[in-house]
Amino acid sequence: MKKKTTYYAQFDFLRLLACIGVLFYHLGYLKGGYLAVCLFFVMSGYLASISSFSKEDFSVLAYYKKKFFSLYLPLIVVTFTTVFVSFLIPSIHWLSLKPETTSVLLGYNNYWQLNANLDYFAHHVDSPFMHFWYISILLQLEILFPWLFLGMKKLVNLGKEKLLLLILSIITVCGFGYFAYQSMNQSIMVVYYDTFTRIFSYLFGFLLGTISIFSSKWFPKTIVSKNWYYPIFMIYSVILCGFFLFLDAESAFFSIGMILVTIISGRLFDYGSVDSSRKKNSFIAFFSSFSYEIYLIQYPVIYFFQFLKIHFLIKIPLIILVILFFSYLLHMSLDFKKKKKFYSFVFFGLWIFTSIFGCIQYSISEDHTEEMNELERQLSLNKELMSKRQKEYASRILDEKESMTQSLQEIQQTKENLASYVQNLPIVGIGDSVMLGAVPNLYAKFPNGYFDAQVSRTDWEANRILLGMKYGGYLGDPVVINLGTNGQCGEKCRLEILDTCENRKIYWITVTNDLEVHVNADLWAFAERNPQVSILDWASYSNGHSEYFIADGIHLTDVGRDAYTNFIYQSIYDSYYNQYSLQEEAILQQYEEELNQKILFYGNDLLLNSYEKIKNQFDENIPVFEMISTYEEVFQDLKEKEESNTLPRRIVFLYDTSFSFTSEQFQELTSTFTNHDFYLITLNQTVAIPGIHSYAFEVKDSYWSVDRVHLSEEGNEKLIQFLSQVLS
Repeated sequence: MKKKTTYYAQFDFLRLLACIGVLFYHLGYLKGGYLAVCLFFVMSGYLASISSFSKEDFSVLAYYKKKFFSLYLPLIVVTFTTVFVSFLIPSIHWLSLKPETTSVLLGYNNYWQLNANLDYFAHHVDSPFMHFWYISILLQLEILFPWLFLGMKKLVNLGKEKLLLLILSIITVCGFGYFAYQSMNQSIMVVYYDTFTRIFSYLFGFLLGTISIFSSKWFPKTIVSKNWYYPIFMIYSVILCGFFLFLDAESAFFSIGMILVTIISGRLFDYGSVDSSRKKNSFIAFFSSFSYEIYLIQYPVIYFFQFLKIHFLIKIPLIILVILFFSYLLHMSLDFKKKKKFYSFVFFGLWIFTSIFGCIQYSISEDHTEEMNELERQLSLNKELMSKRQKEYASRILDEKESMTQSLQEIQQTKENLASYVQNLPIVGIGDSVMLGAVPNLYAKFPNGYFDAQVSRTDWEANRILLGMKYGGYLGDPVVINLGTNGQCGEKCRLEILDTCENRKIYWITVTNDLEVHVNADLWAFAERNPQVSILDWASYSNGHSEYFIADGIHLTDVGRDAYTNFIYQSIYDSYYNQYSLQEEAILQQYEEELNQKILFYGNDLLLNSYEKIKNQFDENIPVFEMISTYEEVFQDLKEKEESNTLPRRIVFLYDTSFSFTSEQFQELTSTFTNHDFYLITLNQTVAIPGIHSYAFEVKDSYWSVDRVHLSEEGNEKLIQFLSQVLS
């Protein structure tokens, strides 16, 4: 059965709808526009079936010739013209030009992009050819199609249409199944780029086209009145637009959306091919006629415009106008079916000129694949090393903090139990009649103490008593001396006491009759020279408390004995408490000093490439590295480090030209983290920000690596020298 090819106005509408969906997705204004490619695949399969089965004689050579002029020739022109234009813009460093262009020309760009880890769904344009993955899959299908079609044609010639439909149905179902399986087991880029996962849409379109040709009596296109064909077609179109508008690539319904859009696209072609009586819409037909050229040209134009600083309100309309203008020129110049006018030949010549020069530039351009692979390998090693060192640092800082916390907890626990601890000290008291009067009180307060007091005792006897206790093995710690009321010994005598007591703490009590014996000033001076000795200033404490003393102002009343004992206890308690407090301060101060020696680096690939050298240079300062790019993430990281008391004093920002923090954001950092010093290292141009130490690292041409993003070996060496000067 042969069927004459018929014109359907709805097909123009669908072609234009898919074109708009993809264009506005690439512009960043239609988050589900990537799904329009499913519509393109279904359309390609559908039209391939109808066109091929409608021919009396199918020629492989004629098929390839047609596809060369309609599909491949425009691709060649756009590819080489893009290469030509890229050399006119000095700021473009397109390192993958050679291998990427080769992949486009040879029809394997989808797999090249997979291997290069290009992300089609990223919100930035890495290459002017990122959309050519679809063309590559299409070329692969078009190369195989004629030979597969010859086999299908034989089945038709043998009257095996039902068998053909059965085989196509099984293959199509398998295509859907394989796509669903891969969606659950592979990354989104593999699912989106791989020929075998995307072929299900093309197969579905081809199956529907074949059914339309041979078996409409078995598989009716519609089950409703003819008057409803067009309304239903529009309803499906609205549903399709809903997917384009709302289904983001990161959605959990990504794979379901791809399947549903494919099925809806098939139904649209079914309903669109029912009625061939609708009049052609000149506007839609005009833009639809060069929709393929619009697809080819749009991404290179978007790519080149990112290097121009134009306000987005002007930039987007201008991009669209440039795309439409050059797409139409390309279509008009390469349309060999129509008789050409003079200006058509002029533009044809221009396209040939730019293509030839682009081809020459492509031929002589260097292939930096090996260099980039080596750089990637080094960055990958640095990333692994950084990750390992970050874990080591986190473990080390945690150990340091735990050690500090444990020491502080032990001290705090001792301080909490200090009252009981002091009372149970093996205190030794050597004194005269003042202490002798309070001995019962002292034993009641210090049950583990030892007190030796005697009337009229002088300092000269203290060392003898202490030596006896020491040799007897019962000289405790601390030692309290209350001698001097009856006169004092000289410096040598007191030093002998210190020598006997060795490392024991000595508390020496001042006398209340100093006007007579002049002891206290000498005691204070002696204690200043010997930190082992602390003065318990009973004279000052008891001054004005006549109730503590009998008439001589020296010996104690009952009230005085209690006060005397409590004074000794409280003084020793305060001494120990202050000692532990000083230990706490020393531990905290040491931790703070160690933390202040550390340097926190924030950066991106520039930091990653210089990581090992920076670490070796500042290893004694224990550099901390964080590969964080967004301000929100940096702020949160700083906050977490501050709350966990692991935030170093010096914080360095080392980013490449993609750095985008604002002055207001830096001011928020300085006002939030007030006790920290922020350093901003920029490339070539200093950025003055209040409260920030800003420095510009001048990058010479020899400092850049081949990608003009990372630094060369020489550049890294110079950067380290620069950082050493800045952070010294």
